[in-house]
Amino acid sequence: MPTLERIVIQDFRNIGLQELHFSPKINCISGGNGEGKTNLLDAIWYLSMTKSATGSSDRFNFRHGCDSFSIMGSYKMPSGTNSKFSISVSSSGEKRLKKDDKPYDKLSSHIGIL
Repeated sequence: MPTLERIVIQDFRNIGLQELHFSPKINCISGGNGEGKTNLLDAIWYLSMTKSATGSSDRFNFRHGCDSFSIMGSYKMPSGTNSKFSISVSSSGEKRLKKDDKPYDKLSSHIGIL
């Protein structure tokens, strides 16, 4: 199973710009109401599944006043190699998904990798 080592989130829901590094073992997420804990988890899900875990339309995922968002994650793959996955979504509805800076031909090719 791939292990998330680092995530960079920009303009996703209430997260302006955030970079986080994760332990390969246990990670704790804490904070007050409305500080972005659930949005962090949803960003990880979004990067894995190319959609929100809440089932909401992409138009609800843009930070207020922004016309795009992006999520990038660095993973240690089961083979021991490192891979970088990124997705960016524009208000026009265009989704760009990349693995190691190479675009996917189809979003469905990504499902199940993470």
